[in-house]
Amino acid sequence: MSLPNGANLLPVIFFADQKQAVSFGTLKFHPVSITLGILPMSERLKAKNWELVAYFPVLEFPEADTNTPRAREIRQGVYSKAYEILLKYIKEPGERQEPVNVLLRVLLVKWNKT
Repeated sequence: MSLPNGANLLPVIFFADQKQAVSFGTLKFHPVSITLGILPMSERLKAKNWELVAYFPVLEFPEADTNTPRAREIRQGVYSKAYEILLKYIKEPGERQEPVNVLLRVLLVKWNKT
């Protein structure tokens, strides 16, 4: 697959912060943030260069089942599906892509101001 004429690749990095779970009632979620892969490491480490894009569910299992093959399979399936849904906004052209374009422009503007 090749890029259309005039198109450029813009690498992005996603980060699911499992240590910063947020609760909504009895449900817990991990914040998922995005930054630009073209930023120098020193800039990527700054919180101002990350934008929150989603919340993924925290999957809790009884203590005895936490590390079983079935629990790992469930986690992998849920998180794979969550990323698949999130990435649709980047992979598929059209109106749904606009929020991602705006977000990436915000990150570029924020970074260029520093």
